Amino acid sequence: MTPSEGDDASSEVAAVEDTVFRRLVQQTTDAVVIATSDGTIVFANRAVEDVFGYAPTALEGRELTTLIPERLRQRHRAAFERYVRTGERTIPWNAIELPGLRADGTEIPLSMSFHVDAETDDQRFIGVLRDVSDRKRIEHRLDEKTEHLDEVFDASPIALSIRSADGAVLRMNERAAELVDILSAAEDVADETRIYGPDGELLTAAELPFNRVVESGRPVHDVEFYVDGPTDERRWFIVNAKPVHGDDGTVTQVITAGKDITQVKRYQRALERQRDDLERELSEVFDRIDDAFYALDDEWRFTYVNERAEQLLGREESALLGRVVWETFPDSRGTRGYEAFHRAVETQERVTYEERWSPLDAWFEVHVYPSESGVSVYFRDITDRKEREGELKRDEAMLETVRDGVYALDDDGRFVAVNRAYADMTGYSRAELLGSKATMVTGEDAAAEFERAQAHLERSDEDVVTVEATLETVDGDYLPTEVRVSLFPLEDGRYGRVGVVRDITERKEREREIRDKNERLESFASMLAHELRNPLSIAKGYLGWAWEEGSESAYEEVDRAHDRMEEMIEMLLFMARGSAPVANREAVDLADAAADAWAAIDAETTDAATLDVATERVVHAEQTRIEQLLENLFRNAIEHGGEDVTVRVGDIDSTDDSARGFYVADDGAGISRTKRETVFEAGYTTRRDGIGLGLTFIAQIADGYGWTYAVTESEAGGARFEFTGLGPSLERR
Repeated sequence: MTPSEGDDASSEVAAVEDTVFRRLVQQTTDAVVIATSDGTIVFANRAVEDVFGYAPTALEGRELTTLIPERLRQRHRAAFERYVRTGERTIPWNAIELPGLRADGTEIPLSMSFHVDAETDDQRFIGVLRDVSDRKRIEHRLDEKTEHLDEVFDASPIALSIRSADGAVLRMNERAAELVDILSAAEDVADETRIYGPDGELLTAAELPFNRVVESGRPVHDVEFYVDGPTDERRWFIVNAKPVHGDDGTVTQVITAGKDITQVKRYQRALERQRDDLERELSEVFDRIDDAFYALDDEWRFTYVNERAEQLLGREESALLGRVVWETFPDSRGTRGYEAFHRAVETQERVTYEERWSPLDAWFEVHVYPSESGVSVYFRDITDRKEREGELKRDEAMLETVRDGVYALDDDGRFVAVNRAYADMTGYSRAELLGSKATMVTGEDAAAEFERAQAHLERSDEDVVTVEATLETVDGDYLPTEVRVSLFPLEDGRYGRVGVVRDITERKEREREIRDKNERLESFASMLAHELRNPLSIAKGYLGWAWEEGSESAYEEVDRAHDRMEEMIEMLLFMARGSAPVANREAVDLADAAADAWAAIDAETTDAATLDVATERVVHAEQTRIEQLLENLFRNAIEHGGEDVTVRVGDIDSTDDSARGFYVADDGAGISRTKRETVFEAGYTTRRDGIGLGLTFIAQIADGYGWTYAVTESEAGGARFEFTGLGPSLERR
């Protein structure tokens, strides 16, 4: 070969390489510029217009500092000139993050990489510039969300843990660690444990929630069990567990939420103490993501491989050039990438896909650009992003396992995050809550209380405070809640607020019932002391007379006084127990019960009185209670209507079940309209020796059955007591 022929061959190779290079840089989404040693741009690819807003030809001939903000240009020129003069670099030239200047004057964050082409006589600089604005925004949002969720985790009163499928603990909060200690002490090395199910049967290791989830791959909900401690103290627990599946569908982790419900079992109250493990181990995504390029001809042979592609593929360019990609990487056949490459060539349209490549154990985002002479491939490693997406799915699943409401507010008091449980509590959708002021559901008074709680947390060493507040729902209802409040830091020393909200409606109702019961017991105790003094004084006086005179009538008076005291005590004890629903019910023939109640009254008392039974009703009640109700009404009629009073028991018929029932009426003096509202109150009586509990006793029996009761005037002008809401009559036995 002559020198001239060698020069021609070298020129042809150079031309081919230049063509390949220009084709690659024109197809990349990054801006590529080439500058001379004096900083003049001599080439710009099409992507500079997307990144900087300049047409490529508009940049050629301009100084490289055109793309840099004014404040940085002098420093850039000095560094550039120093390198040209001395070859000294002041900073690394690979993936430098600096601000860039667009044609419209706006600044954008850039990732820059420079390469010096020293093979030509005139030293040239090749720059690859990427707009990383989207990445910066994503990183900021992920960091802020991580902070929010970590604060929720720390504030949660619930114990949660995350374990791998082989049982290794990946993360747990302090409450979860306590539960693990208790359960670990109860687990035996053998298959059996000292953990019992609700039926009292020992649970095997395979029946424990964690093992069930690992084995079945399905979540388990509300699993209750108890452990007998070393001092015979029984502790109850409830556990929910949810699997996290890997890409192959197998269980990789198990999220377990549990709480000690010992107090719930002991006192029959819903004091749920959920323990939650809301793991947020989000790290930076897309940090220093480098792009790789390679080109294939129409026979699928490598024609170009850049340095980053060499690193990711694990092969040097010299070992790849001229080789068929499918033969070099045979595991690629039959993959999504194989199909995407062929589809791009057939359609001559760009194809983008994501795929995990087993040989490198990594995920890639790949862009395939076809041409008549082959394809150019631009790809980047997105393994970190995929792992983070998996973690986000797991974290979201954890947050949704929490039954308590969870929210986060910014420093302006607006919702930035809510879970499904909180949205369900308020009745608003997540979309309606996010961005809205918290006062929409808490009101101004509660908002002021939360502000005081936040101020306390900011100036103290405490991490969490508890506030009781009323939540106003979308329907206008009011929900009593207990909120555990903690803070999370924002920028410039500001704080947001996280709340874990629990509905305490049942607890408040129990507290009210206890207060009512205590007040009733206090009232009854006072009344009992007062009312027993009279018959006790009578008995004491007649007893002294009986001792002195030996009078039989005196002993009878003492006996009657004792009977009266016994009647008072029995009635007061019944009333002190309250009007709880009666459990032991049976079919009671009202006519038979009326006859038995009439017979129970002293014959001398009923000798002149008349009982008229005109009922065929059979009620669902307790025989003894119905007889007591009727006996008290009969006594009341005789005492206030006279010895010759006529008492009638009859049915109240209606097509409406709520209006059906029976009545007890007399032809006595009746009860005036002004007193009908008060006759059922404890202490109301018209007799000097009365205790004022007879009608209260009747009302309490009716309340126990859920009946409605009222007093009105009978046809004969006397009193008529009506009891409705009994429903249809039962069949006679």
